[in-house]
Amino acid sequence: MSLSAYLRAVRDKLDSTFPGLRECELHPGTVNSAELDRIGTKTPSMLVTLGYVEPPEYIHEGYDRAIIPMVYIITGGNADQQLEDAINYVDGITQLIEGEGFGYELAHRASDVVAKNLFTTATGRHATSLWVVRWRQLVRYVEPQAPAEPVPTDLYVGITPEVGAAHEQDYTQVTP
Repeated sequence: MSLSAYLRAVRDKLDSTFPGLRECELHPGTVNSAELDRIGTKTPSMLVTLGYVEPPEYIHEGYDRAIIPMVYIITGGNADQQLEDAINYVDGITQLIEGEGFGYELAHRASDVVAKNLFTTATGRHATSLWVVRWRQLVRYVEPQAPAEPVPTDLYVGITPEVGAAHEQDYTQVTP
């Protein structure tokens, strides 16, 4: 299991669900006014990042690890349009997250979905609104299993000291 593969699955699902986005990309961390200055403000956009990784919970064949993915939503236009678009995206994302593993086979059901408005006068200088949606999701890591050896179907008996490859013809087959 790869956390980057999981984040790519989230990004791909968001990108296909919201085709009107100008950008839907992975991002290395927090988005704030300074980050908007650095990366620019293509709107509407969604930036997917990983907020937290919790310690593993060991199970028989591997372990579960809780992660906190985050999606930053950037919308533009006049203030009313920014808010309306942002709320529509928040609503769509939260509905998508509930019970969704984003097509990633080893992801459990998502929980603790939260959305927060991050608008400040600094983000307002960019004529954008900024929201973040985060959730908690358990992702299973499975230890690779060695291929099972075939179960023998024939049983032979040999008497010591006449055993080994040189005495195979002396063995007696036991009927199952």
